[in-house]
Amino acid sequence: MLADRQRLRGVVVGAWGPGLFSDDLACDVRGDYREMFEDGVSDDEATRRIVQVYGEADDDEAPVVWLALAVTQSRLGRLDDLVGAQALRVIDEGVYLRWWADSRERVKRQAMLQKVRAQLTGPQPARRTVRPPRRQVTDLRPGELLGYRATNGRWALLRVVRIDEHPLSAAPSWWCSTSTATNSPNRSTRTGWSTEPINRSSWTADRFHRGPTPSGGSP
Repeated sequence: MLADRQRLRGVVVGAWGPGLFSDDLACDVRGDYREMFEDGVSDDEATRRIVQVYGEADDDEAPVVWLALAVTQSRLGRLDDLVGAQALRVIDEGVYLRWWADSRERVKRQAMLQKVRAQLTGPQPARRTVRPPRRQVTDLRPGELLGYRATNGRWALLRVVRIDEHPLSAAPSWWCSTSTATNSPNRSTRTGWSTEPINRSSWTADRFHRGPTPSGGSP
């Protein structure tokens, strides 16, 4: 989970701005921490797991981990005393800014750190409940077809091969075939088909026609 961070001409690869979360590693810490609550993990256990998982962070990565974890906890009303103390040490000892000694963003990052310090030392918000995002589940089934007519008149068939289950979704995997034919694809129009990629930029839902797989297998 640790980001591949390298320094090239004063720029940290994996960071794209002066904000704390304009950084791949910080985003990973925030996302992993929040996901634990979505899975019903307790506050103390979530903190323990993050510290364990990111415990291999080196001297340059560790400041980002502590800051990201502390700020995320604070925003959720769950700031752990040890985590907060580590984040304040990072700010007060200047270790976070070592990467940015020769960067034009140093002033902006110093300002960001002062805001973080004020957030961590000020009144903390009430504890927030972290709810999992709504799981998106397709109503398609393996073997079903979607027929799409592009603006150039060509038809495409997308056959649902399987439904892939993920924590936040159940989504179809497709087999796609296109045709030069301009009439609607059905059991009797199966000529001129190829597996060439098609331009999806103009696709709209009302252009799709749904039905079962024709006899004979894939189009």
